[in-house]
Formats: sequence, structure tokens, C-alpha cells
Amino acid sequence: MAYEMVTLTSKEHDNFVKNHKYGELNQIYNWQFVKKGWIGKNIGIKKDGNLVGACLILLKKLPVLPYYFAYAPKGPIIDYENNEDLKATIDILKDFCKQNKVFSLKFDPQVSVELKGLIDELKELGCYHHGLKKGLEYNQPRYYMITDISKSEKEVMNSFQSRTRSVIKKSLKNGLECKRCDKSELSKFSKLMEITAKRDEFNYRSHEYFENLYDVLGPDDDCELYLTKLIPSSVRKSNEDELSQIDKQEIKTKNKLEKDISEEKKTNFLNELEVLDNRRKRCEDLIKQMNEYMDNDVDEIVLSGALLTFCGKKSYYLYGASSNDFRDLSPNYLMQWTMMKRAMEKGCISYDFGGVSGYTPEDNVKDHEAGLYEFKKRFGTEMLATIGEFDIVFNKFINKLFEFALKHR
Repeated sequence: MAYEMVTLTSKEHDNFVKNHKYGELNQIYNWQFVKKGWIGKNIGIKKDGNLVGACLILLKKLPVLPYYFAYAPKGPIIDYENNEDLKATIDILKDFCKQNKVFSLKFDPQVSVELKGLIDELKELGCYHHGLKKGLEYNQPRYYMITDISKSEKEVMNSFQSRTRSVIKKSLKNGLECKRCDKSELSKFSKLMEITAKRDEFNYRSHEYFENLYDVLGPDDDCELYLTKLIPSSVRKSNEDELSQIDKQEIKTKNKLEKDISEEKKTNFLNELEVLDNRRKRCEDLIKQMNEYMDNDVDEIVLSGALLTFCGKKSYYLYGASSNDFRDLSPNYLMQWTMMKRAMEKGCISYDFGGVSGYTPEDNVKDHEAGLYEFKKRFGTEMLATIGEFDIVFNKFINKLFEFALKHR
């Protein structure tokens, strides 16, 4: 069988990647324009004239020296169960790197670790494996939380934890709305990212980064912006309605207390009145807050935002952020469900919540990412453990210098 490396048009590249079972967002043609400062090259692998593989390779030139570091994020895109295609692809990648003065190529395909023998096979082909450790020390996470959305809306919702379903339904009653927004509101999302980063103590991307990402992926409908907003007039109305229900319930409960009842029932009814009173105070406080907003002509309060991205039938929750205000209303729950429904509408079969460390509460490890796992687990997700990160080194001396520089940067 004859294999050859070919240059693909953007259309040919994306058509292959977006329709392949191992296709990933980081491998679509336009991803190279998201990563500023890198040089993008895309290649195709043909067998007997038929396209069997594609790979987007990002190149970064070293200062002064005439060498390049290469990275194929989530690539290459091939049938990893086909040994011949895999060997030919690695050989072609090696040829490409040698032709382009690459001293080291890194790649980390989104392939399950359960694909037996693949890691050993890649090692035999000269690829160095960085191991199967947990944590977030790799260039990309090894573990991902993914929800199967190939079912009906009802079936997907039923896969959520019961509390998650309740919170989503309650958020609609609380006057929240989550909608797809255009670029004019992107600055609101960037501000939320800044707030979230300061609260949770992590480095965040600039507004220019998100603007570029939206401009690059948006025209092909591969990126959408969602914002969850609290509408003061709706919140006031829903709480006024709840106060009316509380009034009716209080009357019923007090009437029951006036009857000849046991001490046990009397205690239960008194406890019920206490709960109703707490609900009343919360409603009254919210109505007061909403009146203040409305008096100041505030007709919406942005509570959370996210970028939803697509690659063929796969959808990705790429970036998410939230305000410090009204966190008890759980705006992120409604936002996730809104984006899932949109992904289902577009024909997607999976919803990728992004990476986690691989640790779960059962591991009993002091790891803040375990809390992230807990949140994502509530949406019917399953954790995917991938095969991890590989390097093909072409110049050991330059590679050691590069690693030394990275370590001490």
C-alpha cells in the first residue's frame, strides 16, 4: 500500500476532521489562527489515493536558533485501531518535521486509554510517552468529562442528578434567562472571566484573546457566546407570586393548629410556619433588591457566561465564568442546560465539559479540581481517561536546552 503526504485545502481538512470519530476542535483548520505567535501547517495522509489522516501542526521558532518546536494538539486525526495507518502517519510526521527543522514534536490525541496496546505501539515507533499520571501538569488534561447527548432532551435531562434537574427548573422561576448573544456583548463575558479568575485565583485570557477566538471560529458557526442574566422585573414578579402562595399556605397551616391535634403534629406545623417565614423574608429581601435595581433603570444583571464551540457532531464548553452576585441562584446550571440543548439542536452527540485532574472525592486527595469533577458529574457525564502526551525528539541537545528554558522561565 502506498502512503503519501499531501497538502489539503481548508475545506478538505475540515471535512475530514469534523466527520472523523477522533476529530477534535483543536485540529480544525482555523485553530491555527486562534493560537497567535504560532505558524500553522496542515497535512493530509493518503493511502492509495484515499485520505486516511489529517493533522494540524503548530510551529514555534526558537529565538536566534534556526529550529522549531512543533505541537499537534489533539492530533493527528487517524484511525488509531489501524496499525498500518498509524505507522505510516508517524513516519510522515517524522519526514515533515525533518524537512521543517523541527527539534521536537509533541502530540496528545483524544483517544481512550482503554484502546489496548496503543501506547506500546507508539513507543515502538519512537514516541516518548509522558506517563499516565493524574493532575493537570500536562500541556492538555488527560481526563475529560463528557455527556452523551445523542438522546432526546428528556433522556438527557433524566441522566442529570435529581438536584441538578431541580435547580435548572427553579432558575427559570427565579427570573433567570440564558440566551445566545452576539459579539457586541463579548466584553461582558471578558469582565466575568476577570472576576472569576480573581475569585478562584487563576490566570485568565485577555478580552483580545476571546475577541480573536470568536472572530476566527464564529464565521463557520464553530463558536457561540452565551450569557445568563437576571431580569429584575421577572424576579420581582416571581417572588410576588411566591409570597401569595406563602400567604395561602400559612392560613392553611394556622387553621390546622387551631384544631385538637397531637403534640407531634403541633410541632410539625410550627416548624412548617418557621420555614414559610424564612421563605417570606427571602422573597421580601429579593423584591426590595429588585425594586432598587429598577429604580436605577437596571433592566438586566449578567451573572454567568460561556463560549460554546463545535467540531462536527462534538460540542465543547470551552470557557465559562460567573459573577460574585446572586450565586445562590446557580446561574451556571441553566447556562449548561441551555448550551446542551443548542448542541442537540445542531445534531451533536457529545458535550465536552472540559478537563479535570482525574481525582474524585473517593481518592481522598486534597485537590480543588475534585470539586470541579463533582460539579461536572452532576450533568450525566462520564470521565474519559486519554492515552496522554507523546514526544518525538529529533535533536536531543536542542530539546534539552528548550526543556531547561521552560523549567526556569
